[in-house]
Amino acid sequence: MASFSSLSAVGQLNYYVNGTTGDNSYDGLLPVYNGTHGPKQTIQAGVDVAGTGDIVNVAAGTYVEHVNITKTLTLRGESKATTIIQAPADFATNAAYDYSLSSFVTERTMVHVGTASSINVTIRKFTVDGNRLGPGSALSTVAYSGILAEKCSLTVDSCTIKNVLPADSAFTYHVAFNGRGVHVRGSGSLATITNNTLLDINRFHILVNATDTSSTLPAVFPQGIVTNNTITGKGVYDGAQKGIWFNQGAWGTISSNTISALDYWNPIIESDRATAITIRRGFLNSSQRNIITQNTVSAPSFTNNKGIFDEGIKDSVADNTVTGYRFGIQIHNADSAKALRNTVSGGQIGFMVSRTRSPLVGAWTVTIGGSPENKNTITGQTSAASGGFGIALGFRDELADGSFLSTVPVDARYNDWGVTTEAEVQEKVWDKADSTLADLDTVYYYPFFPFVRASVKAFLEGPYDDVDDDMTKGLNDAGTLDEHFAGKQIPAQAIDSITVEIRDEATAASSTIRRFQPAWLLTDGSIRNFEDTTRSYLEFVAPLGDYYVVVWHRNHLGIMTAAIQSLADAVPTAYDFSTSMSQAYGLTPMIAVGSRFGMIAGDGNGDGGVDALDRNITWLGQNGTAGYLGADFNLDGGADAIDVNTIWRLNNGTGTQVP
Repeated sequence: MASFSSLSAVGQLNYYVNGTTGDNSYDGLLPVYNGTHGPKQTIQAGVDVAGTGDIVNVAAGTYVEHVNITKTLTLRGESKATTIIQAPADFATNAAYDYSLSSFVTERTMVHVGTASSINVTIRKFTVDGNRLGPGSALSTVAYSGILAEKCSLTVDSCTIKNVLPADSAFTYHVAFNGRGVHVRGSGSLATITNNTLLDINRFHILVNATDTSSTLPAVFPQGIVTNNTITGKGVYDGAQKGIWFNQGAWGTISSNTISALDYWNPIIESDRATAITIRRGFLNSSQRNIITQNTVSAPSFTNNKGIFDEGIKDSVADNTVTGYRFGIQIHNADSAKALRNTVSGGQIGFMVSRTRSPLVGAWTVTIGGSPENKNTITGQTSAASGGFGIALGFRDELADGSFLSTVPVDARYNDWGVTTEAEVQEKVWDKADSTLADLDTVYYYPFFPFVRASVKAFLEGPYDDVDDDMTKGLNDAGTLDEHFAGKQIPAQAIDSITVEIRDEATAASSTIRRFQPAWLLTDGSIRNFEDTTRSYLEFVAPLGDYYVVVWHRNHLGIMTAAIQSLADAVPTAYDFSTSMSQAYGLTPMIAVGSRFGMIAGDGNGDGGVDALDRNITWLGQNGTAGYLGADFNLDGGADAIDVNTIWRLNNGTGTQVP
């Protein structure tokens, strides 16, 4: 047989098992019998003779037996491909393999770990083969598993668990849907499940379980660390297959797993859908959070399945790739949950945000993206006409009285929806609470990817004060801005609003991309974001690239950057028009004001030129009045002789150089 490492901790003994050359009458202290010492024949005999903390080394072979571990030890196979624990022939019917634990259903298992006191067990490099001998139609209420651990610490590493299926060959699978690959249950359990392969499991592949009934919660919620496992389902299947499932407050980390081929065709048989990763009723354990990250889950079809289902508090669902599921990621009853940097493609609905818990206590929020660095990519879902959406919301009262609970705001900004216009994004957002598209009171989705950032500095001739080298804010001081922009947060130093445009060509007619954003212009020529006044830049939904930047004002002539500018999505590109005439496009596009160059005033009707119409119609019609006026060229809050005599007359005959 192959040799095992002889290295072990001080006081730790190695015991050996060999199904071919061993004998249970041997002491197990050597891998080959030497006349005094030799290997055990069965794994159970090796486990029984080992002491606390010892290592049981099992040679390659098929061991048809039930194993029960009740002490701290390591069970180590020679190779997971060749060291096989196989279900006994009577596994389907023999209740001797059953284990009961308060708050859980009785479960039959091939490998059991647990006792009255806490133990720590490692199982490494085995194949656990159920051999399709699970309880069938006659015992459909009996759960059964490959490995069952109770109220202990268990590590399962580099193993294969397979064929945990019902025994009768003509059996309808869904009637006995209780198969589990690895099941860790009970108060204080710690499951570390890494580098394993699980396939042909009737229902749960990996289950970390706090309780089977939420009315009886454990003293210490069990924790799972489930990493780098490969789970392969049975495709479209009559039983609702589950990949990794944390139940009733069980918590921990689910990372870097690959899960595929989970689907379920008949919701009438069992209402719960096939799910790759599930945090079920995680809110029962409000003091712990789950991290679901860097998993890759895919389905061959989306008959009736979900990629990731999270029902925890403050959980993080990040950096996962979900492909082909009917619901890619569902955030359900999960206050303050965050879904960040995920790629969800195909299927019917990319993200579902839902709630059935009531009454609502406090303010709930859900974040899907929310910032540029945390954008999700949500593409390839079926069309709205076919019931497909990038994000859907459903807030229905669990009392089933038809009332809706449309009260959870969803921050879904900065996501890549695979489209480029707001109208297209609106068609991807559905709030089931009112059955209308794009309920902006519930879903905040703008801006979205791709986007670019820009910031400008510009001065207006009219309100410019050459003594202080800034612009006056008469409209703000008089309350005119507050009255005109009712309800908006207006910066204290704002003089007026402007509109900033980006375009991919110098001429409007030649441009294939033109985007516009309003901004607040401050006394020093800088800007503030119109919606978020803490930001000194604007965001435009457009691909990264080169653009001309244009500034428009309601009664000053528009200006454009002299050359194309490279705009990105990280650091905003800043441009200062005020430093020289050559900063703006065209021939004499601005006017010198003190030490600055500013936008030319006098275009009262905003048609791009200063001419007789601005005096004879706009100014004459507003002369002597106060307010937010087109003829108020110096922005002091009123139209009077100063506007026409010191500004309009000086600039009459000029026009914008923006083509």
